[in-house]
Amino acid sequence: MHTPSFDEYGLVTLTLLQLRENLRESVETSSDLGAEVDTGNDTIAGMILDAAALNIEPLYRLLDDLWASWDVNQAEDVALDNQNQLRGVIRNPERNSTVILRLGGDAGTPVPAGSIAAIPNDGARWLTDTAVVIPDLGGGVGTIDVNATAEDAGPVLATANTITDIITGVTGWDTVTNPADQASIGELVESDADYRLRGEAGSTGSTTEEAIYTRLTEIDTVDAAVVTSNRGETVDANGTPGHTMWIIVHPATVDPQTIAETIWGEAGAPAGIGFRGAQTATVTDTTSGETHQIRWDWATELDLYVSVVGTKDANYPAGGDTLVKDAITDYFSVARVGQDVYPAPVEGAVTTGPLAVPGIMTLDALLKVGSPPGGGDTDPIDVAINEYAELNATIGVTIT
Repeated sequence: MHTPSFDEYGLVTLTLLQLRENLRESVETSSDLGAEVDTGNDTIAGMILDAAALNIEPLYRLLDDLWASWDVNQAEDVALDNQNQLRGVIRNPERNSTVILRLGGDAGTPVPAGSIAAIPNDGARWLTDTAVVIPDLGGGVGTIDVNATAEDAGPVLATANTITDIITGVTGWDTVTNPADQASIGELVESDADYRLRGEAGSTGSTTEEAIYTRLTEIDTVDAAVVTSNRGETVDANGTPGHTMWIIVHPATVDPQTIAETIWGEAGAPAGIGFRGAQTATVTDTTSGETHQIRWDWATELDLYVSVVGTKDANYPAGGDTLVKDAITDYFSVARVGQDVYPAPVEGAVTTGPLAVPGIMTLDALLKVGSPPGGGDTDPIDVAINEYAELNATIGVTIT
């Protein structure tokens, strides 16, 4: 007889086969049912017992799921949200990419907020964030720049001068373009895998390294951070003096005062700990009124170029090259400060990740800093603790 259990080693439930065996053994050994009850597969008794087992077994699976929901390594979706919130770590929501559009046309033309421009041939659509009026730059015509947001969330790309279609008809608005690549790349809702890893690095404390990291990464404009400390007496391997924290944040466009106040938190710095870094901002202790200088460094950006080369079959979709670029961009949307870059995970993001592209038979990722990679650039990219591999918008795709 198989016995379920719940003890210090965890929960043990029964499989469907074990349930069937238990039910049959119970009937066969029960004196109340008479001797030699036949519970074979083709007997009425056996079929009734199998039907009972099929109805009981889902209850055990429900117990398994309930038990797994309390294990952060197995919890998914809402259960994982609940577990990580106990640590003070909130799942990063989806974000939309942004771009700066240059609108041209007749002077005095008002262009409302929410006006739509797009990349030609059913490409990504972008909505203006604010209402603007085209100024007179001479001859009764002019141009004006306006921030715009991608209609769809996630890693929507727009390389320079590709947004040229006006979708919202406004009399007097004649041209549109984006003089530069997208200003920021959006993200899909943080996946369970990434959220689980970030949760492992976080805690609900106020001044620990993990808590500071958690607070920093919850700032919408912070893409990545690393928080280190040297609690010893002498300079450590990173060059950090004793009793000093070294915090690195990406990107350098985040408001410095926000960074300083987030590092300080509610309880201030740990006693006897200083800060290292070229960036500074001052915070005020709300209890004592004293001011403190917070230091940190912005991550040094590595201009990372990625290309993929592979083969395809008949299942490779029309527009597949764009989907490949989207998958790569999404993978790098959760890159970390100091995180080395390896070809295999990039390949996996395209072939098996959340945005996997069908019809790819073989795929190799090529990586290089500073310029597009060649056929021999198959080695990983080493990233120092204070560096961030920033994906270049030019992603090479050769799928034949």
